[in-house]
Amino acid sequence: MNFIKSGVKGLDIILKGGIREGNSVLITGAAGTGKSILCLQFAQEAVKNKEPVLLITTEESKENILDYAKTLGLNELLNSKLLNIMERSEIKYQMKTLTDPIKIVKEKKIKRVIFDSITFFDFLYIKDKTEYRTAILDFIKNMKENNVTVMMTSQKSTLDIDRLEYPIEDFLFDGLIILTRIRKGSSFERVIHIAKMRGQDHSLDIFPLTIGKGGIEVHDKELPFSLIERDESMSSKL
Repeated sequence: MNFIKSGVKGLDIILKGGIREGNSVLITGAAGTGKSILCLQFAQEAVKNKEPVLLITTEESKENILDYAKTLGLNELLNSKLLNIMERSEIKYQMKTLTDPIKIVKEKKIKRVIFDSITFFDFLYIKDKTEYRTAILDFIKNMKENNVTVMMTSQKSTLDIDRLEYPIEDFLFDGLIILTRIRKGSSFERVIHIAKMRGQDHSLDIFPLTIGKGGIEVHDKELPFSLIERDESMSSKL
């Protein structure tokens, strides 16, 4: 069993080795929780290892993505010929089927594909939800057969980790990583939880994360302060 590194400090520790090669992983969470940053770090890890990577974005232009990477200090992504970006305009006006990204993957021998976000499939299958789900499954199957690791992002409407709803898309992937924020007094604390990772062991705890220069860092040896505070409050009432 081979594992690939996520490029996120602390994440591979709670994944107990990284992401299983060829698996598909959905990164889900509300706005501002770090989904796109995690994807950029995943892409940079590929570039560091001299591996070509495909990043398909439905939200930003190529220029904005590279500017954001520069702001975060993810300098390996800048001017790298290994990073292949397919942006919204290309998807909307040129792509009618999934043949284009599959063709790029095979031609460039890509081993990591990133969709930021899963709404990419809405451009192709917006009127038919059954076909939409089938398309995702077929693409994941195709990538798995070629030993390509897939990462996608999706949006959650709520931040409360105890009240999260799981749409059907969440069950289509080998792995599900939840990014959210927990109230900490008058502010919020970012946290990460590995809900599932098929075919490998992983931690089920909730861990705090911070975003700074270099991107996301998962504090794998800590518990979220907000959860400790809540547990202590509940204990005092018993």
